[in-house]
Amino acid sequence: MIFSEYGGEANIEHQKEDVGEIGDCCGFNRKYNETWGTKFHEIQWGVIARHPYLLASYIWNMFDFATPPMSAQGGVYSRNMKGLVTFDRKVKKDPFTCTRPTGAESRSYISRNEGQPSVRTRLPP
Repeated sequence: MIFSEYGGEANIEHQKEDVGEIGDCCGFNRKYNETWGTKFHEIQWGVIARHPYLLASYIWNMFDFATPPMSAQGGVYSRNMKGLVTFDRKVKKDPFTCTRPTGAESRSYISRNEGQPSVRTRLPP
């Protein structure tokens, strides 16, 4: 079983210490607090860690990306903000730094012959 496409909207312009349990979803005037995006990833990592039968998991998405013009959420028109890095690729959001240590602890780096890329494999918990 594979757990795919998980992530939470995170706008770096929206900051709040206590984001509650459900965030503030959906609509242009809603706040997509960066802290909520981090909390959402922490919750999902907990689920993944408790289910060793999961073969793989895939974060949605590495970068914020454009959406159709009629889409307007979290104070930004035409943007999906579930990326770990901002649309302009300049800022790594808090969920990016949250996932790196967890991923690094659960991965094994395998060296290959010169000229070939290294392979990363997820170790069982």
